[in-house]
Amino acid sequence: MEKQINLELGAAYIVIENLEVYVLFFCRFAVILLFTFSFITKIVDINNYASSIGRFNLIPSRFSKIAAMLLIAQEFLIVVLLLLNIRFQVVGFGIASVILLIFTFAIGAALFRGLRISCNCFGASEKRISTYDILRNILFIICSVIGLTLLTNGKNMVETPTLVEAIIVSFWAIAFLQIATNLSSVASLFEQNFNKEKK
Repeated sequence: MEKQINLELGAAYIVIENLEVYVLFFCRFAVILLFTFSFITKIVDINNYASSIGRFNLIPSRFSKIAAMLLIAQEFLIVVLLLLNIRFQVVGFGIASVILLIFTFAIGAALFRGLRISCNCFGASEKRISTYDILRNILFIICSVIGLTLLTNGKNMVETPTLVEAIIVSFWAIAFLQIATNLSSVASLFEQNFNKEKK
């Protein structure tokens, strides 16, 4: 009986350990995708991004271009760090958390002051900021914190998913990115379907 219990506990431990590997890979890949997408769309039109930073009225407009360059450089750095070994990944997740908190504060402050502006978080857009942008950032902050926690909880997360497992988890991460970056559209779609059913 005792032997069976030990075997069951051992099996449960392996499942949990494997789950941690998948969760870490998911968080890492999702954050890499987010900042790669963000970096590319901003770098192609840095002047537009600098102008959008100026519209938040958090820093003098003359520093908007410098701030834009620094933020874009940070996003690129995050991607590079998360592609390297564990020590660098810890730093990458840490910087990602801080950058996302800064973005969340900026959007929250703008909404609080009633500014009707676009953040151009993923390239030029007429789409105005909303609470959905804050929610999106919170989701990725959670991803970054989970990744950071898994890497710093005292275990050596050296295991990686198999190729098939990595592909499956990658698809989930891509789907997560698509939903998280289009939350307002997803909410509108659900609202339309709900109203149709109500009628």
